[in-house]
Amino acid sequence: MRRSRILVVEDDEGVREALSLILDIEGYEAIAASNGAEALRLLETIEPPCLILLDLMMPIMDGWTLAAQLEKDARLSSIPIVFLTAFAERATPLSKSHRVIRKPVDTHLLMTIVQQHCRS
Repeated sequence: MRRSRILVVEDDEGVREALSLILDIEGYEAIAASNGAEALRLLETIEPPCLILLDLMMPIMDGWTLAAQLEKDARLSSIPIVFLTAFAERATPLSKSHRVIRKPVDTHLLMTIVQQHCRS
């Protein structure tokens, strides 16, 4: 059986690896990108994931810009996004259509949201 794929977009290597490991242990296939531009390139080559975990503040292309780019793409605009940020108040305009989780990430809350969107 194929595992549900989740894209983790996070510039902090330790956080990116920890999230990927948690998802893997829980039965999901985690794929990772270190910024929005890398994530866009990756999304051009793979089947869309069931969920994107997206840091807001990253170099090269931040989470706000990536989210705006995804909205413009018919193939990718329906992918649910969970914003991961230490600055939740900055994500307020985005939270109308997406979830926001404050860092440090509550893994129980994260997995509850993941299970709502993806099957393991």
